[in-house]
Amino acid sequence: MTRGPPRAGLPGVALLTWIIDTPRPAIERWQQSDSSLSQGETPVKPTILALLPLVFGPAVSAQEVTYTQHIRPLWEDKCERCHGASAPTYERFVKFRDDPTVDFDGKGPRMDTYEGFLFFVNGPQAGALMRMLDDGSHTADGAAGSMYRHLGRASERKEKLQIFKQWVGEGAWVVKKPGELSKEEVQRIKAAK
Repeated sequence: MTRGPPRAGLPGVALLTWIIDTPRPAIERWQQSDSSLSQGETPVKPTILALLPLVFGPAVSAQEVTYTQHIRPLWEDKCERCHGASAPTYERFVKFRDDPTVDFDGKGPRMDTYEGFLFFVNGPQAGALMRMLDDGSHTADGAAGSMYRHLGRASERKEKLQIFKQWVGEGAWVVKKPGELSKEEVQRIKAAK
């Protein structure tokens, strides 16, 4: 059984070591209950949880998730094969995608630069990335976007999607077709470089 973090009074390094060495499900179980306390013991969970932002900085926010540090490596791992330098430009993709004489070899539009990525986030095709990657929780029919499955195995998809959502920004993940996003919805999109 995984125990909770070190008791109050121990150095922050001990807490950091516990967080690093403890599997995520065990930390989540610990956050949900105080059942590990002995009778008469003072709960330290509220104190520790309140102090975590002071010790380790605030929780990851949309401003902290950046294209360079988070999105680009994820894209290289999960998306580059179909949306890299050998993929067609958006204009060529749209012009010829239904033409049986043109074979894109299963590739979608090119997205291999920050600017190319933004084209589908808050540019001319604003919302396309959100619609394609959504897990279905933002759609009326509950259907996931066509690219959601490419985020990895079922066990890792939610985690990867969360990174994209944090990058786009709190409340900015809107699943609409390009041209349907309001000016306010587009302005909420962070997408830091």
